[in-house]
Amino acid sequence: MSFNKALLVAAFLISIVAYFQMNMNTKETITNDLSTEILFTKAEYKLFNSEPKKKIPRKILVPIQDGDQMINVNEILYCVAANNRVQIHTETTHQPIETTTKFSLTKMKNKIGSADFLYHELRKYIINFNSIDKIIRIPQANQKHYKYKIIMESNDTLPLPVDKKDGFMNVLYDYIDNY
Repeated sequence: MSFNKALLVAAFLISIVAYFQMNMNTKETITNDLSTEILFTKAEYKLFNSEPKKKIPRKILVPIQDGDQMINVNEILYCVAANNRVQIHTETTHQPIETTTKFSLTKMKNKIGSADFLYHELRKYIINFNSIDKIIRIPQANQKHYKYKIIMESNDTLPLPVDKKDGFMNVLYDYIDNY
């Protein structure tokens, strides 16, 4: 290696080290409950003060006609809002579990919490990304517009509104990239 190349590599490595020292050793001021200020480096702060993710319940309890039903959140394929009730399709049941009246999709979303694998931005559906088989595009009569359908692994078909498709696909790609 020539002297110029070696000098260039050394300068590059020095600039990388300087960048990390500058960013990781900057002092952060945090006030604790006793109103005393504590100084941390960014590295220490990230190491000791990482906020835990909101815990996702393993099971939820939903009201049904005969009482209450325990459902494993990971087994939910999708949920459908219909007539002030929610139909919950799961891996383990052949028929959907139907909740009692006045149990809305919003209440279902609140019970489930923020599970990344469940998409709940559609008006009538909660969909488990892990149970999607494919998303198809169906051309309309004029060939310029399309309808979109979500085909689940159970072969059930759910509509995907055109105005929600881009948002849905962005969240799906983010989920797949971070999975």
